[in-house]
Amino acid sequence: MSKIDLEVEIVKTEIDLTVTTEENTMTLTIVKYENVNNFVRSVLTNEPSGATKIENAVSISQIDYDAGTKNGTTLYIIPTI
Repeated sequence: MSKIDLEVEIVKTEIDLTVTTEENTMTLTIVKYENVNNFVRSVLTNEPSGATKIENAVSISQIDYDAGTKNGTTLYIIPTI
């Protein structure tokens, strides 16, 4: 058996996004790792009943959002200029 030296560099970027409505406050942590598949971590602990996990987060223009089919497990971030 041969010895293999493996060097991996993983760079982590973490962004907390807090959304507040009249009824609830939700904090979403978006974590991006370089050299690893991207993922969104949704934690339902202590969230109101009926809360669901976010499986995807995307940035999209208002025009494209209005024209497209929505997915209930995607968080759509619409930047304003």
